Amino acid sequence: MKLPRALVAVLAASLLAAGCSGSDDDTAAGPDAVATVESQPETPVLDTGADTVDPALPATDPSAAPTGSPAPGAPGDSAAPGTTPAPGASAATDAVSRTKDGVAAVTGGGKKPAAGPAVVKLGGVFPLSGPLGSVGTAMMESVQAVIAQTNAAGGVRGTKFELVVEDDQFDPVRGKAVVQKLIEQDKVFAFAGIFSPFTTQAALPVIRAAKVPVFPSGSDDREFGEPMLFPVTNPCGRQMAGNVQHLVSERKLTKLAVVYVNVEAVSNCTKYFTAVAKKLGADVVFNGATAPGAPDCASRMVAARASGAEALIVITENLGTVKCLQAKDQLGWNVPVSISYNNTDDPVILRGAGKAGEGMLSSSPFTGASSAAFAEQCGAIKKFYPESRLQFFSIVGCLGTKLLIEGVKIGGFERTGLISALESGRTFSFGDLVPPLSYANDEHLPYDLTATVQVTNGTWVRVGKLYTPAGV
Repeated sequence: MKLPRALVAVLAASLLAAGCSGSDDDTAAGPDAVATVESQPETPVLDTGADTVDPALPATDPSAAPTGSPAPGAPGDSAAPGTTPAPGASAATDAVSRTKDGVAAVTGGGKKPAAGPAVVKLGGVFPLSGPLGSVGTAMMESVQAVIAQTNAAGGVRGTKFELVVEDDQFDPVRGKAVVQKLIEQDKVFAFAGIFSPFTTQAALPVIRAAKVPVFPSGSDDREFGEPMLFPVTNPCGRQMAGNVQHLVSERKLTKLAVVYVNVEAVSNCTKYFTAVAKKLGADVVFNGATAPGAPDCASRMVAARASGAEALIVITENLGTVKCLQAKDQLGWNVPVSISYNNTDDPVILRGAGKAGEGMLSSSPFTGASSAAFAEQCGAIKKFYPESRLQFFSIVGCLGTKLLIEGVKIGGFERTGLISALESGRTFSFGDLVPPLSYANDEHLPYDLTATVQVTNGTWVRVGKLYTPAGV
């Protein structure tokens, strides 16, 4: 049965937002973009209430996707046949300078990495079908746009990138299988995006064994000590602790109600920020888990209101967020609402929530998809996908892919060189869009900052400075 147009296709776990399709014309991904799609979704994307949502982008239509010459060999830890192994950059001799658009360049006495093969394959695993089709499409568009922009500029020392896309349908079993296929059959050098924390967790043994780095990952608190995962945001628990800190320390509210989607990653996140609330002197007087995709928000809102809560925290997929906001509004329950940081910048939530969304709070390390910083860093998304609905995952996909490309510029086309360059203590700066990123060899928390954001006149705006969330 088709969902009401005011509601949207959903994301589960702690992440969630919506995107839109681009043109079916194979030139939409740029003149030098290289895209390959290995499997086609059979399940149509659910109606999001927008004009038209069709995930069959240039990157997801094999008949329209531009193709490129296959790499002359798998660019893994050994260089492809006919190429010279690229040395890793030396942290002691190489300094990093950044241009206006955040490009990191090697300067100083270090050796410049050797040229790579003609084409390097990157993997991308997104939910392109089913209820999360629009969300996965949004992230895929951002990855493809950065790759298209890089290829159009000549690639990295003449090497261009090909994104091989798989649809995991937000199913961890299928997700593990397609990750394994991309590593073993397609010989991808790295992943420019694994959207689902379920897929990432299921596929970690395969990723670890093959030592294939993943850009971006994140949100699941278990991912930030993984040597092959390079997140561009901090963990769900830390980000949501920022929500709690604002409600308790700034608004002086001490009785909180929490409604969350009942999956492991979100449950762990909820436990963390609930402990933060207690540390700050607040009580979670109502804690209600709900099913992903079909949240029982009406009963949860009745119980939360009866608990005497002074504020509501909703950490669900975006359909659940809309339903809970509408149920709260119908009850006439007038308390502040703070939602999952991964739902910020989601235009579909704002459209579905209507007036009930005004004044919503969250925390986010990003200046947002409507900011000048986003246009400067990720403007390629609108260039190559003019109809894309910009949102949180547009930022995540853009930044993760830019980080991967900058790492290759420094470390070359061997995974060991790439990882060494990223873990060398360098700082990767992407303007004002996000705090500077930095990774250590035993800790992949790129930064530990957030800021309070709020919906004002239908737009997410930052209402405070960056700060370190409270911890436990």
